[in-house]
Amino acid sequence: MKETAAHSQVHGSLRIVVLAIVAIIAVVAVVILISGRQTDAKRSQTPETKTAHLYTQAAAALQLATANTSRLMSDGQAYSAQSGALALSPPSKFQLWCNTVRQPTTDMTNSAYHNVTNMYSSDRMPVPATLQNWKKHDSDALAEINAWQGAETIVLVNENPNIPSSTIKQDKLFAAADDRAFKADLAEAQADVKQLSENN
Repeated sequence: MKETAAHSQVHGSLRIVVLAIVAIIAVVAVVILISGRQTDAKRSQTPETKTAHLYTQAAAALQLATANTSRLMSDGQAYSAQSGALALSPPSKFQLWCNTVRQPTTDMTNSAYHNVTNMYSSDRMPVPATLQNWKKHDSDALAEINAWQGAETIVLVNENPNIPSSTIKQDKLFAAADDRAFKADLAEAQADVKQLSENN
């Protein structure tokens, strides 16, 4: 009786082991099947499709960086219009914003540029000239933001009865010129993104 029980226990253990092996084999088979399909999909992808997908990814990355540049200027202009924009203790939103843009502000541009160039390098594709153009235009737009904050600060400082109106008018002209230059550079950067996206 004991021998029969032991035999049944061994038989049950073997059955569990066999079922486990069968389950493992089934999982491996599914993984191989999925991998094979993915490989076939990659092989069937035409160079044109691959290029279009890359352009789409690149354009999305540059569009985000360009939008950040635009928002940076919009924030500064909104903060400068607030009451007490020149307050230092505690610092106003405009002062905090100025402290940010006075520092080198091309990190966003460089980061996006390097990320996109790495995409092309990974796919062993030449980097389009449009990307270099975008880097220049977005960097120029960021430089104009820095120039505008300096001119706008002077406008705010000189807005008091003791300053001649002609001086204030001249200061505002400088700030307006920086704003126009920023908008022109930003438009160029946006055009570069559009051109890149339309290449697909």
